[in-house]
Amino acid sequence: MAIKNIFFFVLLFVFLSSAFADDIVIKDSARAYFITDTTGELPAILSHARRPQINAKKSIAALFSLFDSLGFFNTTLDTMTKDSIRITPGKRSIIARSSLRVVNGAAVPDSLPRLPAPQAYDRGRLAAYCRELVAYYTTHGFPFARVAISLTDSILAAGSGDKTAPFAPLIAVFNIYPDLAATFAAPLIKTVNQTSIALLRHDCAFKRGQRFDSRLLLLSRQRLLARAYISEVMTEAPRLVPPDPRDSSSREKNEVVIPLFVNDKQGLGLEGALAVSSGQTARTQLSGNATITFLNVFHHGEGATILYKGDDNYQQLAATYSQPWLLNLPLFGRLSAQINIQQQEYGQSEGAAEMLTELNPYWSTGLALKAHETTLDSAAAISSNTLYRFWGIDYILSCKGALPARNTGTSAFTLSAGTGQSIASGQSTERFQLSGVVLHQQALFSPVAILGKLVTKNFFSAEGELPDAELYRVGGFQSIRGYAENEFAFRTVCIGQLELLYYYNNAGALYIFGDGGMGSKAYLWRADAAGQKFFGYGLGIRIPNRLGIVSLEWARNISDVQSLGRLHFGISNAFSAAGTPLD
Repeated sequence: MAIKNIFFFVLLFVFLSSAFADDIVIKDSARAYFITDTTGELPAILSHARRPQINAKKSIAALFSLFDSLGFFNTTLDTMTKDSIRITPGKRSIIARSSLRVVNGAAVPDSLPRLPAPQAYDRGRLAAYCRELVAYYTTHGFPFARVAISLTDSILAAGSGDKTAPFAPLIAVFNIYPDLAATFAAPLIKTVNQTSIALLRHDCAFKRGQRFDSRLLLLSRQRLLARAYISEVMTEAPRLVPPDPRDSSSREKNEVVIPLFVNDKQGLGLEGALAVSSGQTARTQLSGNATITFLNVFHHGEGATILYKGDDNYQQLAATYSQPWLLNLPLFGRLSAQINIQQQEYGQSEGAAEMLTELNPYWSTGLALKAHETTLDSAAAISSNTLYRFWGIDYILSCKGALPARNTGTSAFTLSAGTGQSIASGQSTERFQLSGVVLHQQALFSPVAILGKLVTKNFFSAEGELPDAELYRVGGFQSIRGYAENEFAFRTVCIGQLELLYYYNNAGALYIFGDGGMGSKAYLWRADAAGQKFFGYGLGIRIPNRLGIVSLEWARNISDVQSLGRLHFGISNAFSAAGTPLD
């Protein structure tokens, strides 16, 4: 039947795009339709109309819906024979006047939106206006409000008028049924993996006794979906809570409960990447990283990660732990520790503690305390300094975005600024740092999108030459693709990344990319900064499967003219710590 309807609409728009006689005959496999055009403008109207998105079981119902959406209010049909139907659209209609009426006799609020009149009759526009009216009442304490439309031909109603006018004027009366005013009952939450209900209630924007407001339901859903341990939230229609026979005052209250069904995540996640490069030497180099994530294991939204990253010369081991709603307050904490070892150069230990609070479901802000200690190999020491210590505090402002997907625009933003003290050879020097990350994906046209990311990292200090361990390390997978892992060390650096993606399903994509930028061990705006430029390019594919998302990339840098480039193989799943492929 669906194929039959599609075939019918194709015929309709092809044959009605040019003018015919008074009767326009359309045929499908079952019957013939004789459309009587009494105005002479029907073919032109239909030729410029958008094809309606109608899911009709019968083509005749689809026809009625089509004419109704184009302003033909009094469309009629007559069965001529068993296999033929005559359809007469009649005159196009306009809404000459409109009015509002509250059925329970209450006054019409001045803040209610009004329907402009006169305007062309459009069933879809009237339905949208009814939704606006219902939305007004459901945000002002009436969860069961509804609206009914009464349409009257003003000429027939008055018994006079110009019946030969090109348009039929209509009077629209919107009858509003507010029903009961109500307040919220306590949130009713059901979960799949038994995440703490007390934890989930923290993200419910409504409390018992508050006036009903449907916007609070939307805000609650946004808050819950912002959590890493929540994958979906579904709501049902509001229900009246029966009065408690033991509480006589409850009989005077209209409390409604909205069931929330939360699909929560819990378990072990794995993410990793492996890079193979055939450098300009004969030796093939192998590097990689792996991240194990424990999410919501104890049902309190906690998360823990263990990261290992390394190659022949560089080793990194890091661990983090995060916890939401500390002390039942809107505080989100994270602890991290890290060890870095560069063979025959340095060893470094780091630690950090973050405390953030949310401004809304997407934006958060807070502070981070951090410290590290670096011990240099004596052969790599600078000016006999073999020990560097640092501690500082940063201010953080961040905005979380959804994962990039087909036909979806998404943005993410992080800004970090702070100060601290560096101690070397008994001398203390103040440092200031400023870092930022901006990511945005824009859908160009289905299924093509463009994704860009800009990263800048800078610290300002009176210190002269510093070892690489004290600088920002960049290069490799998720940084500057086409170069070795941590190949560069800069005091100030700016990186731009650009991807052109073709999504072959919701998450899977083919893409080409370019990563470029500039960095310096001094300040870029100084004449002697000697900034170093870099650019990498390549192509890749992301393949969703039961394990998660597998990615395969080939990358090469612009100065590499001899090697075959680098191959990056990665895997991530629903529990992985990484938010996007460019994190």
